[in-house]
Amino acid sequence: MMRVPLPISQLSPSDREYETDTERRARLCNEWNYELPPGVQTMASRWNLVCDYAWHVTLVEVFNIICGLVMLPLAGQLSDKTGRRTIAICCVILAMCAALALAYANSLAVFAVSRTFVGASVSSLRVTTLVLLLEMTTKSFRDLYCCLAQAGLLLGSVAVTALEGTGVLDMQVVAIIGIMPTPLLFFCFHALEESPMWHLSMWKFDEAKDVLISMSRANGITFIVDAPVLERQFDIRRKEEVPALRSSCVLDLLTNEVLRRRVVRAFCVWFCLFFSMHAVWQQTPRHTDVWLLLTAVVPRAASLPAAYALMRTFSRKQALAMCVALSCCLAFGLAFVLLLSPPSSKVLLTLLCELTLASLGMTYTVVIIHSLELFPTMLRTMAACTLLSCGRLGAAVATAIALPAQGLHSSAPLFLVALSLLIAQVALISLPETKRGTLPHTLYDLEVDVIKQTVMDILQECSFVGLREDYP
Repeated sequence: MMRVPLPISQLSPSDREYETDTERRARLCNEWNYELPPGVQTMASRWNLVCDYAWHVTLVEVFNIICGLVMLPLAGQLSDKTGRRTIAICCVILAMCAALALAYANSLAVFAVSRTFVGASVSSLRVTTLVLLLEMTTKSFRDLYCCLAQAGLLLGSVAVTALEGTGVLDMQVVAIIGIMPTPLLFFCFHALEESPMWHLSMWKFDEAKDVLISMSRANGITFIVDAPVLERQFDIRRKEEVPALRSSCVLDLLTNEVLRRRVVRAFCVWFCLFFSMHAVWQQTPRHTDVWLLLTAVVPRAASLPAAYALMRTFSRKQALAMCVALSCCLAFGLAFVLLLSPPSSKVLLTLLCELTLASLGMTYTVVIIHSLELFPTMLRTMAACTLLSCGRLGAAVATAIALPAQGLHSSAPLFLVALSLLIAQVALISLPETKRGTLPHTLYDLEVDVIKQTVMDILQECSFVGLREDYP
């Protein structure tokens, strides 16, 4: 039986003395009147996740976070060991099966497990796709193609925003709409070649040579390789390196000193970035009309060309520092606006929030390319998936503290966003530059790059000291 609080005007005189306009008595309930259109069900209405069962929502979210922290690095590790193309195809198949199970789930447990597999497989597929694209393009086209790949994420977010503005959609309809373009990915990845960089990092010379010859023919380029000499060199090192490659795992990111320094600093950046994105998104009003939708589409559409221009003009660290600084300023500005004089116009508040989200999206575009360039081919996907897991942890923290922070003031979450972006800006200082160097294949290549950079820093310092002594 449903019990809902009555308006004060409908209460009996004996009850009114306990009720005021600002304070209402808590009443027990068994269910809610969801006021949904006929035939529409949401996650809450289908399994009645309110009243005494509201804690099930938190349980589902915690389960999703914990499984994501385990499954994403595992998928990245498999990608580094078995190949990017193989894992991409497996992720597409897993996403399709999990989405179908999600659409027709008959219990909350099946729904929670299916939702977790959909999220993990799609996230792994996104990272693997970017890694494959990064390793199969030349340095001159890398920024352009990676930004175009991010355009799909942008279009998807705009489509979700537009669907959100149409009203509450049935959960089964949402799942089916999400799965519709997925079969096309299967045929796209099936037609792709494996990454030649991955073949070389695993010392599979013949396979790498075949891929390079196929790619050169498709581009109308003559590819000549001195096979006997290269095969002798690869045979010698293959016997030494392959056993170590096969035994690599997530713990290698922390046991190796060079990797550990990069992972810890990049973890801080990803955690703060995802925390900021989700905290600002929770403050953004719902897009219920065309004008509010335009305030979301225009800034997001402009963020990708802006990110591409920054990456082409400046170094990775400079572009990333400018994006983080802009996001921090916008977050501070939005927080002060809400603190001093909250805007009466919903359009103005939405525009300010969307500008901040667009700046954070621009930061995400730069940071993911920079992060992929930080790590060697043999660990690249695993490292990127681990960083994405850290980012999802930051998003979970933002969701957890949203209500307590808003209880203090509506601007409190945005001040936390600005503070987290300041922390990310500090973490960026110690990250290495990657734009002008070559992509490392193994840990040996990474350590050589670090030694080269250290020697260059020492020589520059010595030159600076010498100039100071010559010109006091």
